[in-house]
Amino acid sequence: MHKKISARFFAILCSVVIITSIPLAAYAEEKIVSEGPEMGIKYTVKSGDTLWDISEKFFGSPWVWPELWEMNSKQVMNPHLIFPGNRLHLFRHKQLTVVPEAVEEVKAQPEEQAVVEEPEIKIEYFKYPKIDTIGYLKVESKNEQKANLKGNCKNYKEPYIFKVKDDKVMASMDDRVYIRQNDADPLILGSRHTVFRTKEHIDDQTRKYIGTEYVLVGVIEIVLSNDPEEGYSEGIVKEAYRQIELYDRLTPYEIRSTKIPMEPLQEKGSGNSISGKIISAADNPVMFGETSIAYIDKGSKDGIRQGQWYSIYLENTYKDSKTKEVVLLSPTIYGSFFVLDTKDETSTVSITNSTRSIHNNALFNTKFLTE
Repeated sequence: MHKKISARFFAILCSVVIITSIPLAAYAEEKIVSEGPEMGIKYTVKSGDTLWDISEKFFGSPWVWPELWEMNSKQVMNPHLIFPGNRLHLFRHKQLTVVPEAVEEVKAQPEEQAVVEEPEIKIEYFKYPKIDTIGYLKVESKNEQKANLKGNCKNYKEPYIFKVKDDKVMASMDDRVYIRQNDADPLILGSRHTVFRTKEHIDDQTRKYIGTEYVLVGVIEIVLSNDPEEGYSEGIVKEAYRQIELYDRLTPYEIRSTKIPMEPLQEKGSGNSISGKIISAADNPVMFGETSIAYIDKGSKDGIRQGQWYSIYLENTYKDSKTKEVVLLSPTIYGSFFVLDTKDETSTVSITNSTRSIHNNALFNTKFLTE
């Protein structure tokens, strides 16, 4: 009898060990963190991994990669570059997700009538935590290009930094900077300003001017406004996305939401198709791809809106050897992007997917449901 009980207990014990070991085997290389403010999973990056793929694998949606990047920004300085062996903290799913929100309205009715409920409206958001760091590209005249030359302070319309405390060459968080103005409006005590610099984009092959990138580098708060004796203002660096340099300029800070409502995809033949080209990418690399920030040659005047999706494609043609007729074939779609911000004539976008390298002048068109 004792032997039978012992055998049965041993069998049950083995079953419990096998069952409880299954979920741990699935994450053999991950460390479970179950206590403290950083509850979640430690994941070791493998060869071929991207933030896009990791977001889809663990959170069921690739669109949350920007927030995953933000939460691991100390060890992942560039979202384009993650390496095998990097350790990422994945946090809990509820903290990383495309946020669906339901809005429900009830119309008031006379007492004798039944209350009619409006259908549920679902809104999905694209979350981009680093929206304040996103600049834009502007195609400028030669006079504008000349006025934007670094150090050409007399032509600056905006306030500019002419000195950093302790004679530093560059400024970072909490540094005090000294600001001059030409014809700009007086700076208000306590106001915040985005610091920016400009950078010309030149085509790598033709050496022709493409456009001027407005690079956002930080945020400054004014702590001394227009000292009448010295003729300058003072500010403290509150945010530094990059090193802030002498002669960087200031523009009033604008609050930008990190949650961008996503517009629904259209059906083909809807008549609202928009086509254009990708002018360049941030910092003007020779080629770029998934997670890159890029600039397109269409803006709000052309019908581009924040929250829209577009496909990146290649044109395919066939030339008949006998008739010499060139036939336009179906395009090859190899990527997509999401519109983060728009200006009148250009827009800033995030490349969300690409199966090959993207170059300047890549073509784009409205992304449709049936693709």
